Amino acid sequence: MSAGCTGRNVGPIARYNAYAEEVKTAVPPEKLLVFTVTEGWGPLCRFLGVAEPQEPFPNLNDRESVKKVIRDVIKGSYIMLGLSIAGVVAVLGGLWWWLG
Repeated sequence: MSAGCTGRNVGPIARYNAYAEEVKTAVPPEKLLVFTVTEGWGPLCRFLGVAEPQEPFPNLNDRESVKKVIRDVIKGSYIMLGLSIAGVVAVLGGLWWWLG
């Protein structure tokens, strides 16, 4: 069990690990790449028989990327909230003017 697992995650994690071991025993080693993205391009490109790209390996799960996504979601939520409030105010203003 990896660090950070809680009691409720043990079942799914154990199933995942058991399945990974099943795959490792069923697939010939020369046809299977057990890869961790932190290893970068090297193992993946060697396995595929292609040259390594010059650009850095993409890491979309780094702290700054996640924080940017969260900021964008929050900003979008505030925009939607503002537009909703403006819509309600416009409808109420129109009703007040029409009934006024």
